[in-house]
Amino acid sequence: MNSGSLKMTGIAGLAWGVLVLVAYIAIFVFVGRAVSGAGAGGTAIVTVLGLLAAIAFIVMMFLLSMQMANQIGKIACYAAIVMQIIVSLLQFMQITSGGLALIILILLGIAIILVGVFGVMQGGSGAWKAFSILLIVAGALKVIIIGEVIYPFVACAAGIVLFVAMNAAAKRTV
Repeated sequence: MNSGSLKMTGIAGLAWGVLVLVAYIAIFVFVGRAVSGAGAGGTAIVTVLGLLAAIAFIVMMFLLSMQMANQIGKIACYAAIVMQIIVSLLQFMQITSGGLALIILILLGIAIILVGVFGVMQGGSGAWKAFSILLIVAGALKVIIIGEVIYPFVACAAGIVLFVAMNAAAKRTV
């Protein structure tokens, strides 16, 4: 893989992590304002941030699929992409409760776990392994729904570590 696509993978990971964290912070800020009657436009901002985070996640998973040496790891990346698209569509259509949304979120978490597992099995630098382990933890937090409170922090850490790993790998390929 060339250094440009490695750097792009890192940037997509960093964007995913930061946007997830900012979206979750925005939820708490604007929910507090909406309860007090001050913030009517907050849901649009949260929706846009969530959509941007989803797009960054999809791009990151697509670029990670090119990094995976194992074919099943590639399939796990594509499964995560499909699940994220379905989650985004359900959120856009405001179908956020019920069994279907819960099942899709759990499947998304399982796909993220599998990407992390195959990333660890693939080997690589310490930063790559750290990213893969953080991805496993992020996926597990998605699977256990109450872990959603911690998920943005783990996602942000995973994005930062992926950025570091991909930049280091890009420097080695030059």
